[in-house]
Amino acid sequence: MIVKLEPYEIEMASQVANKRYVENIKMKKTFGHGFKGTEEKTLSLGILGAMGEVAYCKAKNVFF
Repeated sequence: MIVKLEPYEIEMASQVANKRYVENIKMKKTFGHGFKGTEEKTLSLGILGAMGEVAYCKAKNVFF
């Protein structure tokens, strides 16, 4: 099944990922188990992950 996200869904996922990123900085937590990527890669993967969560919820017809 192919799920196409609307622009507002992409924006929502990006905002969620940004909030998670900032909260992790505040708590002095790192991304993943031994992840050694750059800050840009960390944020990019966070956004892609959140978009995946939104797509999954959309496919299952449940609230994100």
